[in-house]
Amino acid sequence: MSKLGYYFFLLSLLSSICVVTPVWGENLTPQEVVLKYYQALQNRDFAQAYRYVSQGMRAGKDQEKWAQEIQALFERGKVAIKEISVSPGAVSDQEARVNSTITSKDLVNVNGLIEYNRDYLVLEDGSWKLERTELRDSKILDPNY
Repeated sequence: MSKLGYYFFLLSLLSSICVVTPVWGENLTPQEVVLKYYQALQNRDFAQAYRYVSQGMRAGKDQEKWAQEIQALFERGKVAIKEISVSPGAVSDQEARVNSTITSKDLVNVNGLIEYNRDYLVLEDGSWKLERTELRDSKILDPNY
């Protein structure tokens, strides 16, 4: 193989790797986005959680500012996410819904709380992003939880 042929081979190989691997290394379904968002919050990795929220949910804030505000809310409220489960909902071309169940504790719900949510996502630049969460129902846990 000539040098030119070898360079074209390397170029095509690198191009195929870049096409297969998105910028973030992920091409997530709406359900996976919601799960990863809540896992990031659970792990207190607020900068990571920012990756999964839409421009609208970011409200014009950069990653550092948004993460600081969410961290402050978690600290003030003594929020601790214990369990996360997600189930698929409806998906269209530009929007999706996912159902999530979050078990957590906080300053007010010291024994624990189960929240049943509907999470709404939008497609931004080819990736699903969390647009908003709607609390559908909740249940305060028994003190023996």
